[in-house]
Amino acid sequence: MDASWETVASSEDEEELENRTQEDDLDLDLDVELAKMTVEDLIYKVQAVQTDSMTTESGINTEPDWESQVAAVFQYGSQLEERYEQLQKEQEEEKEVQERHKVQLKKRMEEGIHQHQVIQKNPQFHPFA
Repeated sequence: MDASWETVASSEDEEELENRTQEDDLDLDLDVELAKMTVEDLIYKVQAVQTDSMTTESGINTEPDWESQVAAVFQYGSQLEERYEQLQKEQEEEKEVQERHKVQLKKRMEEGIHQHQVIQKNPQFHPFA
């Protein structure tokens, strides 16, 4: 059993070593290619790549009514902005109403507590009678 394990392990090690050797060969080939190139060659390759990426990303818009679609998007955006501002104002107004209501409830609660204390001190006095 130990012998078979060593055989499997050694074959895996050999495969890994072979893969590393191939990667090293590719890296060496790349280094040799780069060493042969001049600065002008590198600049030309970079420009070619940039040109390729630019032409693939930009294109001619073939939609016949694209201008009206863009105008509709801007119009809808301004409508959304107006609606957002309106909702912000409504929310502020609701907060103010809630705050006033909260103050009124607090006053009523304090009055109720005060009346309760008065009744406790003087049981014959009843403010609602």
